[in-house]
Amino acid sequence: MLFLFHHMHHSLSSELEHLIKVLESVPNSEAYVYQLRDDQQKTMDCLKVFQRAEGQHIGVSHSLQNGVFGIRLSCSGDLLNWTYVNTLDIHASQANIWPTENGAYLLAYEKDAPNSCWIRLRFYADFDSLCEADFAAEYDIQRSLGPTAEGTPSFDSVKLANNQLSQSEIDLRFHYYKDAEG
Repeated sequence: MLFLFHHMHHSLSSELEHLIKVLESVPNSEAYVYQLRDDQQKTMDCLKVFQRAEGQHIGVSHSLQNGVFGIRLSCSGDLLNWTYVNTLDIHASQANIWPTENGAYLLAYEKDAPNSCWIRLRFYADFDSLCEADFAAEYDIQRSLGPTAEGTPSFDSVKLANNQLSQSEIDLRFHYYKDAEG
């Protein structure tokens, strides 16, 4: 987590100065890890984490294997040690997950093919379906801003209607490559 403070005044409150020092002092934190790997020794790049009601941490990340990115689901009890659960998709990266109020899950990620990438959404009816990589619905979002590349999605909000992607309101942010050759 990175916090940037830009201020006009040169005098900060002592509480704010202390907070800045704590946030910038990774080696003095209670725990930290670089180059995180799961129990299969696969990298956990761009890890996105959420906590289940039971206290268990669930994460989606991507890992490069044989020149192809794959999205992996993992779980952890302490945020430092991760156990691989399943691969959710291959030729895929930059995943983000949204647990809904009714126990369903939405996954948004960058899907790739040669010279092209786009955003794909998947709907999982419940946690067991997510763990089994058994999605109930899938939707590829057609590119509209970049000729060859749109991706790295993040959820702003989700209003799930009747557990149907087609009836739901999903606000996503993403990047695109405007000057790419189409």
